[in-house]
Parts: sequence; C-alpha cells; structure tokens
Amino acid sequence: MTLNQRLGDWGNINLSAWQQDYWGGDTERSVNVGYNTSINNINYGLNYSYSRGPWHNENDHIVSLTMQIPLSRFLPDSWMTVSGNSNKKGDTTSQVGLSGSALEDKNLSWNVQQGYNSKGSDAMGSASVNYKGRHGEYQLGYNYSRDNRQMSVGAMGGIVVHPYGVSATQPLGETMALVKADNAADVKVANNSGIYTDSRGFAVVPYVTPYRQNSLSLDTASLNPHTDVLNDTYTVVPTKGALALADYPTVTGYKVMLQFTGKEIPFGATTRIKNHDNIPEGMVDDRKRVWLNGVPEKGSVIVNWAEGSCQATYQITQIADKPQTVIAQCH
Repeated sequence: MTLNQRLGDWGNINLSAWQQDYWGGDTERSVNVGYNTSINNINYGLNYSYSRGPWHNENDHIVSLTMQIPLSRFLPDSWMTVSGNSNKKGDTTSQVGLSGSALEDKNLSWNVQQGYNSKGSDAMGSASVNYKGRHGEYQLGYNYSRDNRQMSVGAMGGIVVHPYGVSATQPLGETMALVKADNAADVKVANNSGIYTDSRGFAVVPYVTPYRQNSLSLDTASLNPHTDVLNDTYTVVPTKGALALADYPTVTGYKVMLQFTGKEIPFGATTRIKNHDNIPEGMVDDRKRVWLNGVPEKGSVIVNWAEGSCQATYQITQIADKPQTVIAQCH
C-alpha cells in the first residue's frame, strides 16, 4: 500500500506498508512514513521506517533526517546534503555530501561524500566525476572505507549506423532520434546535455519516448555565421525501438540586408534569389529593404508585387562573418 498526500505550502507526506506471509506462520513486514518540506530554499526530509524479518521475529526501527542546502551563492549549481539516521540499538550514522554540475552545458557532474558512524571505527567516503560528451559518457570514481580503497574508471557510448553514415553517441536507449541538419556543425540539441551535431550536421538523441510527440529543438545561437536552419524545431512520433529522423532544412551562404534603389518597390513585395529555389523568399519592408539568409556571394534577386516586378544584381564585396548591408539597384 502506498499513499502520497500534498499539504500545500507545508510540503508532502507519504506512507507505504508491505507485508509478506510465509508458510508456517512467519511474517515479513515493512512500514515507512516520510515528511518532506522546503523552507527558505532548504529542503528537509524526515523519515521513519519499521521492518520485521520473517524469522526469529527480528525487527528494527530507523529514524532519519536529511537536509539539502543550495550553495549557488558561493558555487553555481551546487548543493550540500547532510543526513543522519539512528536505529533501535542506538547505532547512529551521519553523512555530509557536496554535489553539483559544471560547464556551460551542465554536462560535467561531480559528487563528494563523507560518512561516519557513532562508534567512530568505520568512516567511509567517495568522490566521483561524470562527463557527458557528444561521443560518449565518462566516469572517474574513488571510494574508501576502513579496510578498502577502490578507484574506478568507466566509459560508455554507442555507434549508430544509418542511411547517411555512422554516428558515435552517448549510451543508447531503446528508442532514438537522428538529427540531420546538413552543414550545421557543432550545434547543440536543446535540453539534451552534451549532445551536439558532428562536422556533417548529424547527432543522435539516445532517448525519446515511443508513440508520443517528441519535440527536438536546435540552439540556433550556436550556428556558424554562414549556415542557417529554416525551422529549428522538429517533432517526431517514433515507434518502440525505432530510429526516428528529424530532418532540419538548412541553407549555407551569407546573411545580408539588401537595400534596393532605383524602381519604386512597395511594402510587402516578395523576393527570391534566381536559380536558388532552396533559399527562402524574403519580404520587402517599408524602407525598401529585405533580410536574406544563405545567399551566395553574388547573384540576382527577383522582386515581385501585385502590379509589377523588377530584378536586381548584387555582390558582396566585403567578406565577413557578421551580417552586412548591400546596395542593389532594381530595374
């Protein structure tokens, strides 16, 4: 039996109970009651548990208290956790821990723990670091106790073979998505720690939910200056075990503001680059300007409106990573 009840601003309380009867009359029983609340951004937890073993009527009572304190004022994205518990025999253990995340993408997590008991004879501790990169997940850990010292190193990852080639990725889930954004290298997949497109514009999102809409977004702020994603969000509804394709249309070229001169062009006129149908159309503003993405270094622009049209040639004479304004005479 499990019960969970919210108490508004006072927190929440939970209760769970379990019993197993065995042949011969022995019974195994467990009862757990917990209360959790938050005061001034500090989380508190108080828990009581009772357990009874199936043989010799062995039973125990354990009371535990936990506090989680944010340390963001001193160390961004970090917490201190203090906990202690005591059992029926009066044995008491306590533990202090520090944990947090680092790097811009929060893909480096760390944890340090130190524990003691009331007898003072069995101190123990641990430290670990976990890094999630685009090609895998890596761990480094150290544990010690009175009689033991242990260091661990781990690496996990996956290889996905798909119609467009091969992609290395973080540990694979059962249902995944393949991001395809041609020529958009090193672009972050939003809300997925450590996942970026490779040099070709591919990335694997290792965990998506089957039979549900999964919206995958690209962080366009990380795009290189000469590539633009026409739609930065793609929704996939994969079947269980599938590799769903999220195909983002992209254009490669310069970002430019064309300032038309010559013929009068009305507000709302549409523009397109001649012989480049993959480049999205633009719309002229009330100052005879149009903003275009992914245009070649030079070319012709066709301008259309209800009563007429005109054509202008342009050339970007000063190659730069930043968007620039170019004069184009329309006739």
